[in-house]
Amino acid sequence: MDREKVIKGLTVCSEHGLLNGEDCHGHYEYTDNLADIIKANDYSKQCPYNGCETGCVKTLAKDVFAMLKEQEPKVLTVDQLEDALDTVVWLETPVSENLADGYSLIMAYSHKYGYMIFDSPFGDNPSQDKLEYSEYGKSWRCWDKRPTDEQRHAVKWE
Repeated sequence: MDREKVIKGLTVCSEHGLLNGEDCHGHYEYTDNLADIIKANDYSKQCPYNGCETGCVKTLAKDVFAMLKEQEPKVLTVDQLEDALDTVVWLETPVSENLADGYSLIMAYSHKYGYMIFDSPFGDNPSQDKLEYSEYGKSWRCWDKRPTDEQRHAVKWE
């Protein structure tokens, strides 16, 4: 999906008051007023969704929902964590007295010894945690963004 296309489509529609479900052409479809016909032609030239078979507003809405879905927090794989060295992630544990859920910085990892080191400098109890790969998905996991409680509960632990 083309993020720039979605943003331009939203911008054109909102600037011209077309977010009511009508397409660029349909907004002025039943008029004989020359000024309105010129406006409709101008809007449709600006609209990156002009010419869509299903209508520009419907196609734009579908792309907006897809873009929002991409922005939802996701549980990362171990490979993604390794690629995210020096990145802040949301570290989650199912229930633990030693670790608190929160933002952590991935500091290091070792395939040889089978662990990752996280620095959790945020909050009231800063800490550094060494977590074993073999426990990923069982006693800890990481998200790319902070999940809501509903999102956390929707993704099952191993």
